[in-house]
Amino acid sequence: MDLEAVAKIAVDCGFKVHQGLGPGLLESVYEAVLAQSLSRRGRSVERQKPIPIRFEGVALDEGFRADLLVKDAELRGLEVLTLRGLAAPRATLRPRCQRR
Repeated sequence: MDLEAVAKIAVDCGFKVHQGLGPGLLESVYEAVLAQSLSRRGRSVERQKPIPIRFEGVALDEGFRADLLVKDAELRGLEVLTLRGLAAPRATLRPRCQRR
């Protein structure tokens, strides 16, 4: 399956997770539910996958962690829309203190 098809499935699953759970939960909740949703759609999913990097000739085993890795198609860009984007509204909807 090509990257675009995997991304379509991921976005569809993310939308359904958001519809079902709504905003304001912890990121880990959305991550777990999204991983389960992708698995039910036949995708192989790894959570919190360490991704090695090389910097100045030095190999670092854990450069960063991908929130979700689907069939070697890293979905970190979608994480902004589906995980942090869902968890953040609670903080952004709080009323601000008014200046006097």
